[in-house]
Amino acid sequence: MPKTSIIIIDDETGIVRLCQRLLERANFKVTSTTDPLEGVELLRRKQFDLLLVDIRMPGMDGFQVIEEGQQIQPDLAVVIMTGFGTLETAIRALRQGADGLILKPFEDGTELVNTIREALKQRQHKQEMARLSTIRPLLDITESLFSETRHETLLDLILNAISGHLNCNHAAIYLRRPGESHLNLIDNKGKSLPEEYARATAGLVGRADHWKVPIWVNMDGPGDEELKALLAEHEMGTVICIPIERGEGSLVFMAGRNVGEPSFQVGDLELLGLLARQADVALENARLYGELREYVQQVEESQRALIQAEKMSAVGRLTASIAHEVNNPLQSVRNCLHLAGREELSGDEQENYRKLAEDELDRLMSTVQRMLDFYRPGALDRKPTDISDLIERVFALLEKQLSNNNIIVKKHI
Repeated sequence: MPKTSIIIIDDETGIVRLCQRLLERANFKVTSTTDPLEGVELLRRKQFDLLLVDIRMPGMDGFQVIEEGQQIQPDLAVVIMTGFGTLETAIRALRQGADGLILKPFEDGTELVNTIREALKQRQHKQEMARLSTIRPLLDITESLFSETRHETLLDLILNAISGHLNCNHAAIYLRRPGESHLNLIDNKGKSLPEEYARATAGLVGRADHWKVPIWVNMDGPGDEELKALLAEHEMGTVICIPIERGEGSLVFMAGRNVGEPSFQVGDLELLGLLARQADVALENARLYGELREYVQQVEESQRALIQAEKMSAVGRLTASIAHEVNNPLQSVRNCLHLAGREELSGDEQENYRKLAEDELDRLMSTVQRMLDFYRPGALDRKPTDISDLIERVFALLEKQLSNNNIIVKKHI
């Protein structure tokens, strides 16, 4: 576990050496200086957990150092030491966010170490409370993310959540598909960093994906100068990139603020990490819902195709039935007219065949009328039918065929 890092700034060399010796014995990592301007510069170059600073110093007093330090490192714990302890000094220290105050000279080393440890606890407690205040709104946004299944709308919700909860103007989402090494921008709000390959020498997005760790860069503050240069190139003051692995692919979520705006803090890093993980689950949920919708749509289209095929089949069967019903009387009419035209038949027989042809035409017209009544249903006009006459006409039509086949029919009507 790394040691807690402390920077001591006091214009009195003896006090600086004493504090450094006492704190190093208590297993703290200590950096010290007697120049407040140099101390501010150290705060810009290195990350510290706590600032131990004197109030009265030439060139820059302790309160000015605290103000500069908190702008550079917002999560920095602060302990003020002074030989002029007054109520006014204590009130001002509290207003500037100091976590502890100790009077010089110290009674013993234990008092200094205990004050430092208590200040670190106070700062940790403040950070935890800040995290809780930012995490609570996530419960509401998580519900809205999981309830949205439309991909484009969900992307807008995620970007709005990032920019809203982190109070930033720029947010973006990048995707690296399985088997690929290039990160593609899938949506953004405000400015975005360029698309690039995931590699150690890439930009902020590519490095975050390559190293599989979050990247947090502030223009004003400690950090890699090369990464700061990349930040300046894209005219941003502070950026966080969070990579999320998805099998063999990945997503990278980016949040950025303009130059001159407050730098991101540790709480912002943790908040974006939580948002990114929730967004990843929501995007996967939307993808599965999308696949389910496509499957349901395919099933519905297949059902419609089957219904249409069945309809066409029914139309085919109906057409065949109609053709049969029409063809039979037409064939009978043809036969009757052919027989009526034979010269060897007597006039009565010819007239009989013509009468049969007329009856078959009537039958054909009746069939057509029934079909029309079927497609245009209305009140049916029922008429009595002479069964005996119907049978006589049927046998008259079949007389020739029956005779040729030596079939004798006996009727009892």
